[in-house]
Amino acid sequence: MPPIEVYKVGEAYFVIDGNHRVSIAKQEKFISIEARVIEVRTDVPLTPDIQPDDLIVKAEYAQFINDTQIMDLRPNVDLSVTIPGQYEILLAQIHLQKFVLVEDQKLNASLQDAVVDWYDNIYIPLAETIRDRGLLRWFPDRTWAGRSYVPVTARTTTGLEVFGYVSFAPGHRDENGDDVEPGEFDAVADFTDELAERHPEWRMDICEEVVGGWRGENGAVAAMTLVWGVPLVHGGRVATAELSNLAVDQCAIQNDRFTLLAPDAYRSDYLDIKLWDGDGRELAAESLYVEDDV
Repeated sequence: MPPIEVYKVGEAYFVIDGNHRVSIAKQEKFISIEARVIEVRTDVPLTPDIQPDDLIVKAEYAQFINDTQIMDLRPNVDLSVTIPGQYEILLAQIHLQKFVLVEDQKLNASLQDAVVDWYDNIYIPLAETIRDRGLLRWFPDRTWAGRSYVPVTARTTTGLEVFGYVSFAPGHRDENGDDVEPGEFDAVADFTDELAERHPEWRMDICEEVVGGWRGENGAVAAMTLVWGVPLVHGGRVATAELSNLAVDQCAIQNDRFTLLAPDAYRSDYLDIKLWDGDGRELAAESLYVEDDV
């Protein structure tokens, strides 16, 4: 089983990658698990009113600014993110850009040169392309634990797909009958170079993100997983999420899109995403259990 990745903040540990592996380890009653530990040093104390993710993101942002000096190079830039681990990805892109400048363009480029080139010629054009061309593809929403989740994908001109979701506390009427606007907005995004057109064997193009945990019997915990996708075969009418052959969520196909939110990695069971036609015939099935996650 490959090592999980965790953040260490003070004496507390938070899983970045490997929730499924942790679930398996608990089920198998492992007393330890191999992990890559990233220690986050911060002067801000971890108190009950501080969300660990917020503390980690702030510490990572401060380290990113220190490493890249981007605030000196591009004052007033806003590269804030909402989930841990993203600044490591951005820094890796900058180092790759430095490699391109040095090896391909034969320039005597410093890291700061690469920061400027990456920001001006990669980050800003990508952000403007997504904004100006209206390339965002929104999916049906799902609500769980008092929050609504709206998935979204976008293609880039560099052969990547950006995927993620916006979440918020939905509007409601308060005790006085007054309307309360939606609030507590948050967003999560990632990207991949695995595109459907490169995989003719795919029958569905699916994205997934864990959005929380659900505690069941005897302390067993499931990973509440947001799944959204596009059928790649004709005739699909309904998508279902099934855990141990039991449908735990379903969504009618809307504009060739579907969204599901269901418990995954519960005990030894994993979600199967299935596509059905109007007569109840199964057209496609894909398990969220993959070899890399065990």
